[in-house]
Amino acid sequence: MKWSLIFVILILVIDACVSRLEIDNVDQQTGTLVVEGQITDAPGPYQIKLFRTTTNVDNLKSVNYLLAKSVIIFSDAGESEELKPDKLGVYETDPNGIRGQVGRKYSVRIQMLDGTIFESIPDELKATGQIDAVKFQWESVQQLNGPPKNGFRVLMDSRSSDSFVRWKFTGSYMLEAFPKLRRLNGASCANGPPPPPPDPPECSGWRYNFISRFNPYAGGTLEEFGDCTCCLCWVSMNETRPSLNEDIISTDGTYQNIEIGFIPFDQWTFGRGKYMVKVEQMSLTEQAFKFWKLIKDQKEGTGSLFQPAVGKTITNFFSVNSNLPVMGIFYASSVSAQVSFLTGKDAPVAVPEYNIKPEDNCTLWHACEELSSFTASRNPPPGWE
Repeated sequence: MKWSLIFVILILVIDACVSRLEIDNVDQQTGTLVVEGQITDAPGPYQIKLFRTTTNVDNLKSVNYLLAKSVIIFSDAGESEELKPDKLGVYETDPNGIRGQVGRKYSVRIQMLDGTIFESIPDELKATGQIDAVKFQWESVQQLNGPPKNGFRVLMDSRSSDSFVRWKFTGSYMLEAFPKLRRLNGASCANGPPPPPPDPPECSGWRYNFISRFNPYAGGTLEEFGDCTCCLCWVSMNETRPSLNEDIISTDGTYQNIEIGFIPFDQWTFGRGKYMVKVEQMSLTEQAFKFWKLIKDQKEGTGSLFQPAVGKTITNFFSVNSNLPVMGIFYASSVSAQVSFLTGKDAPVAVPEYNIKPEDNCTLWHACEELSSFTASRNPPPGWE
């Protein structure tokens, strides 16, 4: 039961965007180490994520991101690169550093602060095929109450020479945030009088000059000192579960009309212009395929009477100099990707009016990376035009 609960935490964290974290007194020793990472033949950087969860059921919702003494990716050809810390628990290669090549095998070696060393079993980077077409199918579903739910289903045609394939969908759109309106201590719009004083981040281009730092409620003045660098945000919408070729019959390696995503058509996604769709096809070894299948089965079975049993999850990590447990995966993939763009003109109906008033929506009172309801960045994704 405890291992099953740990695996649920693993599912929630793996393959997700990691927000900037400020964590004091992180416990670097207690709990089970979880590792997730990947190298591909596409340009880097590549990331390795490290965190701990615990077998204590009461604390399973707490994930502690970790520091390591060193994190190194290496290949069977003798090349290697030590990753640099990007955020707490996230280690990243140089964009011009190591790059995966078809036919080579890759591993990661992690040395923790206490000297414990973990390694992954080498994973071969196999060739993948190619994406032939990405297509969009309009859908409108009438709701019992309210307007219809509109959107585009994302379909694809592809070819693959490998037995194990994963498809991935990522959608991106632009959103305007209003960090100038941020309030002290993260107060929301629902806070009653007297309202907390403003607390705009520096990137907003505004500052609040307190009359008294000892009594913030004594008042002050809000002044503009520069341009906002965290107001235009790019929001990422990731897949809700892995898409694998396990249930799709193909005798010659071709796949037709594979549904891999859905794009809601509303004032958020299309209210400020275009929507970017990135579709990827990735080769997997049998080991990596089994790992993602286990995650897929667990996500599909959540809440189901016939939810599959999980038990101890699949992992390709082991400790070199201890008996400590470790979970997660590091794998290698060849990637074929295609980027497409949609606008409101591609829909048979008009884009809903963008009538979001910032003063009434405190969800937007933060810098891009701090928006709690979105996974967002102040930088456009690669391929954005």
